[in-house]
Order: sequence, then C-alpha cells, then structure tokens
Amino acid sequence: MEKKADNFVKVYYMAYNEMPFDCDAIGYVANDNLLNWELHEENLGDWNDNDEYEVKEGYIVVFDSPDRCGDAWFVATENIYTRVYKESALTGGYGLEYPGGGLSATSGYDITAIIDDEKVMLQRYYF
Repeated sequence: MEKKADNFVKVYYMAYNEMPFDCDAIGYVANDNLLNWELHEENLGDWNDNDEYEVKEGYIVVFDSPDRCGDAWFVATENIYTRVYKESALTGGYGLEYPGGGLSATSGYDITAIIDDEKVMLQRYYF
C-alpha cells in the first residue's frame, strides 16, 4: 500500500555550499514541520563571534528560493525528504537528486505527495 502525504512544500538548503553562495540542495518538507524563524531564532541557534548564525545540531535553515532572498524557516533534518525518480540504470531502481547534479542510487521511496500539481515520490533523506 502506498503512503500518501499532504501539504508538502519545496525548500532549498545548503548541503555543501556555505554563505555567501546560493543553496545547492532541494528538499521537501511538510508545512507543519516548518518552524518560524522569528519565533525560534533564539532557541534553535546563536550568533557566533564572526557574526555568523550557527544552528543547533539536528536542525537546518531552509529557504523558499535558492538564492536565499525569500522566507527562511528552521526544520529538523529528520523532516526533510528528497525527491526520488525511477531509474532502472541505478542499483535499486531508483535515484535521489544529488546536490552536485545527477542521481544517487536508492532502493525505493517512503511516501508520495502532490507538489505543484504533480505526484512525486519522496524519501526521508538529508544530504
């Protein structure tokens, strides 16, 4: 039986790049797992001596645009999903979008969701 999920949104985050570069990874998060930046800024991170914001372990900051110019939220890394594609050329028959480009082999998917009027397969995965 296929698990279905509702209210997932596409988010962008930094898997390998660091500021000042644009985000390099795309993830999908359920709306109710997005934590408001302004409400949680003091609880989930702190500014260091170099005026850089350091997020508490187990969380990440995600954005609604790859250039980080839009809204930002905190998300527990366990709540980030990655899109899965059927790909017979890969071991396991499925592939995850890799931040550097291309696909990384995986063996399946956890749930399906309708995102931007398209049915997509998602697997809980954070690079």
